[in-house]
Amino acid sequence: MTQPSVVTAQPVPERPALPLVGHALSLPKGFAATAHMMKEVRELGPVYRVRAFGTELVIVGGLDLVAELADESRFRKNVHPELVDIRQFAGDGLFTAFNHEPNWRKAHDILMPAFSLGAMRDYHATMLRVARSLIGKWDQAAGRRAVDVPGDMTRLTFDTIGLCGFGYDFESFRQEDPHPFVEAMTRALAFTQAKGEAIPGSERFWLKRSERFRQDVTLMTSLVDEVIRQRRRSGGSSTGDLLGRMLHTPDARTGRPLDDVNIRNQVITFLIAGHETTSGALSFALYYLTKHPEVLARAQAEVDALWGDAETPGPAGLRHRRRLPPPRGVRGGRGRRCRQHASHLHARARRRCPLRPGAHRPGGADEVWAVLEAGGKVYVCGDGRRMAPAVREAFTAIHRRRTGADEEEAARWLVGLVESGRYVEDVWAG
Repeated sequence: MTQPSVVTAQPVPERPALPLVGHALSLPKGFAATAHMMKEVRELGPVYRVRAFGTELVIVGGLDLVAELADESRFRKNVHPELVDIRQFAGDGLFTAFNHEPNWRKAHDILMPAFSLGAMRDYHATMLRVARSLIGKWDQAAGRRAVDVPGDMTRLTFDTIGLCGFGYDFESFRQEDPHPFVEAMTRALAFTQAKGEAIPGSERFWLKRSERFRQDVTLMTSLVDEVIRQRRRSGGSSTGDLLGRMLHTPDARTGRPLDDVNIRNQVITFLIAGHETTSGALSFALYYLTKHPEVLARAQAEVDALWGDAETPGPAGLRHRRRLPPPRGVRGGRGRRCRQHASHLHARARRRCPLRPGAHRPGGADEVWAVLEAGGKVYVCGDGRRMAPAVREAFTAIHRRRTGADEEEAARWLVGLVESGRYVEDVWAG
């Protein structure tokens, strides 16, 4: 007689924790937190527990387990504390809506057709115009000064989302400083992240930062409300972009369109969620193209085969996209100018580079160490208040793990890299 197998529940592994604070004192911040989670998954396994100030979090790593957690019949959407804070300016948008709120389903059903291949053709001319603004800026800089690729990719994505989605031009390539909305959004997101990483209750003493946050929220919501009012005053009923679709498309179940407050929430959500991962993926894609000239040549040949030297390439080539083998990417052609249309290259860059905490590629620290061991140099460019310290912390953490050094020894190692010219920072105040 066959005995049924018995599965014994196993405790979720975790590091030794202190009373009350749990693991809080050992958790790094910023990018170093992601590197830390990757290390813990390697050492503790694909499921482990973290506790901090009474909050318990189970970390899961690995494609199979993450896919299982995405089963909506068994698990529901969770809005964690940082997203709850973002609700102050994104409300019940697609990312920040609670599981029980009806507007998530309404917005999802109304907006899904806006991301079809046919809709992409409608956006093509606007995307091309924004891409030309980017290329024009880089043409002026050629041979005279370096360009900030990640920064310009952020400008590119903001302008593309604003124009294609809502008919609003942030004019990112016609001014040196970011648009006030972009600056307000960046500060507001930094505030919510800092609050999530701080000791609970300490934000009560952030009087100036809290007031700045309230001002930023008012700026963002007021600007989007005015965009919605202007569209309504225009009297049109087109559903050719995201805003028009939200204004004039009724929900199939209720027969009613989204209300203006929720439309505002969705607009802000798209600007938050849409710009960062896209700009990061494009930046990494261009980086890997420069490091792999044979792939660049294939990418240029592919896009030239679609559009040749057409001064204004049309959207007709898009229908061939799904038949093209990866890796694929940007256009060479006239002036060796990069064009958009890098979906397959996006996928490759995303597998290799940290665009989102849940999409990191294990082994990244090993690759960085191999470059350093081979005499490579590090150039850090960006926010000096938050990003640069996190990068330094990540590099010293890699050194400690690979050599067994303590924190003081790792700090001296990094100083040595700086003094030898192998670690260079070009940063600005955040």
